[in-house]
Amino acid sequence: MAPLTEPAFARLRSVDQVLAEAAGDAAFELETDLFAALAKGIMEKGASDAFPFAWASLAVQIGEVSPERVLEAGSALEAFGKKTANALLGAAKAVRSGKIGMALPDDEAVGALCSLRCVDVRLAVRVLIGVLRRPDVLRFDDEAVRSGLMRVHGPRSCTQEGFEAFRARHAPFGSAATLC
Repeated sequence: MAPLTEPAFARLRSVDQVLAEAAGDAAFELETDLFAALAKGIMEKGASDAFPFAWASLAVQIGEVSPERVLEAGSALEAFGKKTANALLGAAKAVRSGKIGMALPDDEAVGALCSLRCVDVRLAVRVLIGVLRRPDVLRFDDEAVRSGLMRVHGPRSCTQEGFEAFRARHAPFGSAATLC
């Protein structure tokens, strides 16, 4: 079941009015291609403020951003920095070989994604929610989610115990809560 369905947001509204109001009528566009999502995340890390320019430059250099095109480009990707180039090449190899098992449970899938260079928990979770449409991905080690919870709900810190209560209250559609 996709995390962005009306039942997911209906559940969110019923269990967390504060978060539901913060989300409003927001619409979300999520990447649907596994490699493109990883490549964008890697490029965002490497280029940060210059990401739109770097992403456009990559597309101009190799055409369609796919594992095959990245592998063909090889060392020419070092124009984006050696670390970024190596991360893109590693992700391309992993996607093409099937190393990133998308049938894995959430925690194992996050681990497999995080084993790639420049892929952190936040990007791995973004891939699970956006590309794989996992409906209930909430992780305590995702600092962005904890920060958002504290911003919306007000506590200065987010304990493991408080986070687990939040996760239980939002199940089985925790992913919807992360998008607010």
